[in-house]
Amino acid sequence: MIQIDHIINNVDGLHARPIAELADIAKKLGTQIFILKGEKITNVENITEVISFGARYGQKITIVVNGYNEDNASELVKEYIKNNL
Repeated sequence: MIQIDHIINNVDGLHARPIAELADIAKKLGTQIFILKGEKITNVENITEVISFGARYGQKITIVVNGYNEDNASELVKEYIKNNL
């Protein structure tokens, strides 16, 4: 399990499209990706729940990558969230 802390740098916060793309990355790589905000945690495949977190610009979230090939997957996830979240 690899954890990646991230500050939301998109002025619009978390949105469905980038979360869905993150879920696609997880499916293709055979990993699970979770998002944590405060005490809440959810799988990125549950887009509605991720959006309900209400993560806004400047807030901290933690991305957790778990499963097969998590080292490679975490590098791809880091690059993706840097450019899209």
